Amino acid sequence: MDKERIIQEFVPGKQVTLAHLIAHRVKNWRKDRRSRSGRHRHHDANARGNGDDRGAI
Repeated sequence: MDKERIIQEFVPGKQVTLAHLIAHRVKNWRKDRRSRSGRHRHHDANARGNGDDRGAI
């Protein structure tokens, strides 16, 4: 029997799951992370559209 586990981190105004990070992965996340200075452009763009911070998986 396979069990599905979702790990969640709570950040004020955001809810990001491991599944969401895997679905929106980047090739070199360390370099990408430094270049963004702590901001997640694709997550912010998704949240702006309809005001829903949950995001679709």
